[in-house]
Amino acid sequence: MKVLKTAGKILGLFWYMPFFAVIIPWLVLQVGYSLDWLIFEYFLKIDQWHCAPIPLAEQLLQFFGFTSTALGITILVKAWSDLAGEGKFFPLTIISREHLRPQKLVTTGIYSKVRHPMLLGYLTILAGLGILNHSLSTVFWLIPLAGYTAVRFLEDTEEKELTIWFGEEYRKYKKKVPALIPELFRKNEKTD
Repeated sequence: MKVLKTAGKILGLFWYMPFFAVIIPWLVLQVGYSLDWLIFEYFLKIDQWHCAPIPLAEQLLQFFGFTSTALGITILVKAWSDLAGEGKFFPLTIISREHLRPQKLVTTGIYSKVRHPMLLGYLTILAGLGILNHSLSTVFWLIPLAGYTAVRFLEDTEEKELTIWFGEEYRKYKKKVPALIPELFRKNEKTD
């Protein structure tokens, strides 16, 4: 079983890394850029839509794009380390997750703020790349659509598995913690 887990981790890295680190971001940016071109240049007849009109705006876009990308990477790494450390689970695998199920439900750290922090980090990275590429369609249409679709998919797959594995503990966690958008100003719950 240990050999199977190790092989799954290695194969997972070779499968997930190129797919999620290169292919999906490239496709999202290409679709976003194409939609921007179609909307602004073809329909609205606006030339130079992809350039910031003043240098300060360009610097602000770069700042927000790099900041968003760095924040997304930080969220993603924190989620991986919380899941690997506390849950004793390696999230990047291609073999059946039944053999690699988490040993413990992780509800602390970043998982105390959102149920799907890896998705939040990934979408934040994509939003940063969209900002850096001046793609309004990527930031305001593709990223929200991808986030909604991914959360619905995770609710139908991963969350059902977690409910089976952890039962009432996961149901309570699911009621308490939002799926993707953290409640930054949540009031502390009083215990009686």
